[in-house]
Amino acid sequence: MRTGFIGGITYDLKLTEKYRIGVDILYSQQGATSKYLFTNDEGVFTGEEKTEMYYDYLSVPIKFGYEFGNSTRLIPKIGIVPAIAIKAGITVPTVDGNGTVTGQETIDHMDNVSKFDFGGIVEFGIETDLSENLIFCTNLNYKHSLTTFSNSDYFEGQDMRHYGFSVSVGIKYSLNR
Repeated sequence: MRTGFIGGITYDLKLTEKYRIGVDILYSQQGATSKYLFTNDEGVFTGEEKTEMYYDYLSVPIKFGYEFGNSTRLIPKIGIVPAIAIKAGITVPTVDGNGTVTGQETIDHMDNVSKFDFGGIVEFGIETDLSENLIFCTNLNYKHSLTTFSNSDYFEGQDMRHYGFSVSVGIKYSLNR
């Protein structure tokens, strides 16, 4: 997996005293890293270099949850995550005619990758009141794409989907309490 940044804004609406619905607008970096293995003409291993596939999205998770507790709350949520690709590419090693690695090259794949991703999300959150309107919050979530980002123009025949964990920490401001 690729370690990346996720950040944005969130809004939670209490439907009742315990049920809530949340909507986020997030910039999310996703992707993977792997290794190229190099061999000489006889097939003898000569080295390895890293390659990185990156896919950045603007996502809008919509989550439904239930809260347990009072001043400190445990809040499991489940939801959907529609997302639009805003950046896609692969960074690969460059090699000269002798097979020597000379650097890296980033290839833009935005024109090839599927532009829309749709996934499911499971989230576990903890909130604690800092003051009447300030709330400290932290979340652990798992997202798994239901659609593929591969297609007939991009890794045809592959079933490539995004999945991964994210951890977030933040401060919420309650508009009315």
